Amino acid sequence: MIRPVILAAAAVLAAAPATALTLPGAREDATRPPEFLRHANLRALVLRDPAVSATNRALARDYAGARGGIDRFSASYGDLTGDGTTDVVVPLYSGGTAGDIAYFVYAEVGGKVKDIFAVNDTYKVGVTIRSGRLVERTPIYRAQDANCCPSYIRTTVYKWDGSGFKVQARTTSRTRR
Repeated sequence: MIRPVILAAAAVLAAAPATALTLPGAREDATRPPEFLRHANLRALVLRDPAVSATNRALARDYAGARGGIDRFSASYGDLTGDGTTDVVVPLYSGGTAGDIAYFVYAEVGGKVKDIFAVNDTYKVGVTIRSGRLVERTPIYRAQDANCCPSYIRTTVYKWDGSGFKVQARTTSRTRR
């Protein structure tokens, strides 16, 4: 009986508009420079984001560095929304062989920082900004593949259409063996 309620709640959350986040020390009345997100506290963004699952919020809150948490080394910056300001992709590291297991895309919309794309459940994802596009790479394993060595890599390119990301291209390529 609980499952239909959870599924209904998930559907409502998935359809919800991007949520504004308030950063410590942020002034609502100030116009921020185009590079504002390049200097933002990535951990604070994730911890204040209602689109982040409870499990991922705990990982971001309780761990750092090699033990997991915000993957600062893989964060990617660039203009995804075409508004001339810097957006940021914040990956979340598992702390183990699963690699990055979630990511969140933040942009400044209407003077407020918003999570415009939240991916809470993925595995060994590689995500970056290239030429104004969000590029996601994920492994595809066959039954005999070891955890280190997937048979294929799926690359998905997303493009902002003014209100959300749409798949622009998706390819699957064999890995070298």
